[in-house]
Amino acid sequence: MGTVIRLVAMPEETGFAPLGVLGYCLTRSKLLDPVWNKVELPMKAVEHEPEEKLRDILVSILTGCRSIMQVNTRLRPDLALASARGRPQFAEQSILARTLDAFGSDQVAQLQQGFDALLRQESQVFRHPFGDEWLYLDVDSTPLPSSKRAEGSTKGKFEKKTVTGANWHAHAPQYHETLLSRIYIGKTDSGPTYIPAPEAIENTLGFTPEQRAKTILRSDSGFGSDANVNRALQGGWQVLAKGKGGKRPQSYARRGG
Repeated sequence: MGTVIRLVAMPEETGFAPLGVLGYCLTRSKLLDPVWNKVELPMKAVEHEPEEKLRDILVSILTGCRSIMQVNTRLRPDLALASARGRPQFAEQSILARTLDAFGSDQVAQLQQGFDALLRQESQVFRHPFGDEWLYLDVDSTPLPSSKRAEGSTKGKFEKKTVTGANWHAHAPQYHETLLSRIYIGKTDSGPTYIPAPEAIENTLGFTPEQRAKTILRSDSGFGSDANVNRALQGGWQVLAKGKGGKRPQSYARRGG
């Protein structure tokens, strides 16, 4: 007789006990409510409310599901983890897939507004003592691997053998917080993606001119063009960047000699 594999519900056992504790605390404290409250999905609620399905998708990410198709085998049988989050059982993977399909530009904007609300409520950056020390924000770009079958995917600059996207983010290293990020197709040059960065940071943080004057935007040479530096300076930020000048550094070095 060959090997037989069956999916068996685990009402009292879980492979993700720390996530169960975290889920219990998040559910009771309603910490993430600002993120979900603004999202309006054009879907009917049959067994699961839209907010519950969004929470299930978040749990699938935290439990290491590489895609929604792993939910039924990795997450859905875990009744103990679902119970810790106040749910009898997590939603089926096809339901979660349809939830993601229902997202349009309006829903993405609503989710961003919700995240910004949570950020202003919880982030330590908004409690930074500007009178005593500088605030550092690192603006950087990192590879974002994706399947070659993913919609809109292209071969990127970062990984020659894989299909990727490009993700720039603003990170506050003093508080280990990523404040915002934006996704571009993988072959996008990093330089032009910097231009909207200061404006996005301004909109998210809402800093006063005095606070921007005490904030240093740090970036590497991929972002260090004159246009990018000038844009940040026009916004009243301080700038620390590697110059993107081609032969200009050598020319300056010869002048100094």
